[in-house]
Amino acid sequence: MKPQVSIIIPYWNDPKTVEGTLDSLYNTIDVDNFEVILINDGSRFKLPEEYKRKGLIKLNHFVNLGVGQAFDTGVSVAKADTIILLGSDIRFLDNGWCSRMINVTTKHPKAVVCASCGSTKSDTIYYGADIVFYVENKDLSEDHPRKIAKDHRSIFEGRWRPRTGRGVYQIPSLMGAFYGVKRKWYNYICGFEMHYQWGGLEPLISMKSWRLGGEVLVDTNNKALHIFSRDPRREAKYDVVKYNQLMIAGTVFGRFGKKYARYLEGQQGTAFKNACTMYEEKIDSIMWFAKYFREEAVLTPQELEDKIIELSYVYNQKDCKYEKPHL
Repeated sequence: MKPQVSIIIPYWNDPKTVEGTLDSLYNTIDVDNFEVILINDGSRFKLPEEYKRKGLIKLNHFVNLGVGQAFDTGVSVAKADTIILLGSDIRFLDNGWCSRMINVTTKHPKAVVCASCGSTKSDTIYYGADIVFYVENKDLSEDHPRKIAKDHRSIFEGRWRPRTGRGVYQIPSLMGAFYGVKRKWYNYICGFEMHYQWGGLEPLISMKSWRLGGEVLVDTNNKALHIFSRDPRREAKYDVVKYNQLMIAGTVFGRFGKKYARYLEGQQGTAFKNACTMYEEKIDSIMWFAKYFREEAVLTPQELEDKIIELSYVYNQKDCKYEKPHL
């Protein structure tokens, strides 16, 4: 029998945390017919062979390709029409999360949907993200993992947002514990194609959904907790983060790609040069991708930018920076 939902979980070098996520999933899932596709993304450590659960499928990448490509691998073998993309370090709060996500994605077949997200270390709940186009280094918190360069400017960063409504509503970008999407829509927007390893994952798929005529939604009734870790093993190299942001700019936002490339090329240090080199090496694929967005898009890059600024209620367009929200 065809499963109602395919749940895809990539992991890397942290089998104990994954076991906890799987235990939480199986203890709370409220649908009978499902499959769980677990992808070892080039990890040295594998889930114990004796760990067997209903509908559990184990796949392996021989090298670390990154979360985005692991999700793409999982979707390529998934059998259900509804896909849930799940982090490997999640804890569920109740027994209704799966059926709620199925219901919302069924009502919104051209959308990517995120659940509300909290931390296991605090009581604060967040509801997706605003998109930061440019932000100065001084605007980043002291413990921000990318507060590295003196004049660091970021593009397509997601910034957590508080609740601005109830139920299901539009947000600029995904951010959180898990996401739901119809397989047909995931494949139409090409999933996480062109993404490399780490950085800019949520803004990429969010901007693609908006650009191609879909939506990005948050369901405030669906909540889960995230085990946030500052383990440096989880952080990709700075040039990889810059490459992903450059790729998003060049393919989805058009003119931002040229602007950001000029900015990167003017910086000192190998990280920026490596990002530009990676971009140039993949330029043929990137140009094809940009053409795909031009031909299939419902929104132009400018219309998309305006849409995201309109939704990002804390964005000060005049000063090109984000302000504290007025709640």
